[in-house]
Amino acid sequence: MEIIIHRGTHQIGGCVTEIKTEEARIVIDMGTPLPGSKTENELGVAEEEIIALPGVTVPVAMDGEADKNENAQMIKSQPCDAVFITHYHGDHIGRIDALLPEIPLYMGEAAGNIYSIYCKRIDQTEKMRRLHDAHFYKPGQPIQIKDITVTPLLTSHSALDAYMLLIEAEGKTVLHTGDFSLHGIEGKKWLAGITKCLANNNIPSIDYLICEGTMLPDQKRTSPTEMDVIGQIDALMKKYKKVFVLCSSTHIDRIAAFYHHRNYHAPMVSDLYQNIILQYVTNTYGKSDYFYRIPYAYTYSTKNKKLQDLMEKFGFVALIRPNYWSKWMLEHYYDEKDSAIVYSMWSGYLKEGPAKNEYLCDFLKPYKITAFIHAGGHALPEEIKEFVDVVNPAHVIPIHTEHPDAMRELLPEREIVLLEDKDVLQI
Repeated sequence: MEIIIHRGTHQIGGCVTEIKTEEARIVIDMGTPLPGSKTENELGVAEEEIIALPGVTVPVAMDGEADKNENAQMIKSQPCDAVFITHYHGDHIGRIDALLPEIPLYMGEAAGNIYSIYCKRIDQTEKMRRLHDAHFYKPGQPIQIKDITVTPLLTSHSALDAYMLLIEAEGKTVLHTGDFSLHGIEGKKWLAGITKCLANNNIPSIDYLICEGTMLPDQKRTSPTEMDVIGQIDALMKKYKKVFVLCSSTHIDRIAAFYHHRNYHAPMVSDLYQNIILQYVTNTYGKSDYFYRIPYAYTYSTKNKKLQDLMEKFGFVALIRPNYWSKWMLEHYYDEKDSAIVYSMWSGYLKEGPAKNEYLCDFLKPYKITAFIHAGGHALPEEIKEFVDVVNPAHVIPIHTEHPDAMRELLPEREIVLLEDKDVLQI
């Protein structure tokens, strides 16, 4: 078996991992590099957003055709049998439109549907086509790709319906973490679930753990947890009647936390796109899990007098983003006395540097942010250690990190395998 991390050994996001046997070839994630990520080669030239992988994003020549091409060695590459997506964040799914159309795409059903809503909003036709043809996997149910068995394991992250992927082939076991955390709403619950799943599949240990290390090298807790955030939300919601929240439209756990800590009668209002997502979550998850039941969420309309009366009497939570509707809401409803603007995203978008979002900064310029309430969706260093101790892998391969060496400092008793992008690891 071969493991090749085409991108992600020294950067956060934009990850692409390949696992290959004599019979089969699969790819895990096809992401877009994050703004400001380290994507420059040794010459200081920015690398292409789309990785040219023969058989994955570049067609493979038919027999005989390769001999006529000077790039014959690459064109003869083994075709790809499947691409698996761990979750719907753009740095893991953002370039599925570059995949060859004949390659089967696998992902969680809710993840696929939520990302489809997003792609429809921004008119990404090719991505929508790819998602329409996708195969939806279910937690704990193995998928056979020739001699490779892939088992999705539900995990906890700031994206709903996120997964780790367990790969079994040629007598070896590989676990790809995707993105995860233990401090999420159900972090400890899914950790117990993964342990149970490994036991049910008669897997006593993992040979290679491909583990995200976003929060490295900080070896001590420097970030709030999601439970810290919930406490901050509760305190703020008791103080203000009108709350405007800037957060990711697909960070469902965060939105649900604001919803459940609002005044009981206060509606949650948003634009149509956001409301479609919340309706989908309520209809899909709300029947079995109260936390994801968000019935009093409305698309704001100037024609809805009943909704406006509710907002005036009980207050509201408005989910905003840099668009015309949100600007209108702030102009008509914001006042300094009983209004709060909450920034609940990564702070890097507001700071000077390559990741700064000028559009977002211009949108916020007329206003003062009342509170910064946010926790990252990634495992803190101590959580990585706790997870590794539970899974007990023979080898750990850092991914999704700018500081892979820090994994050795964090786990000195473990065998850490440091790779460069495109290195071929024979296991």
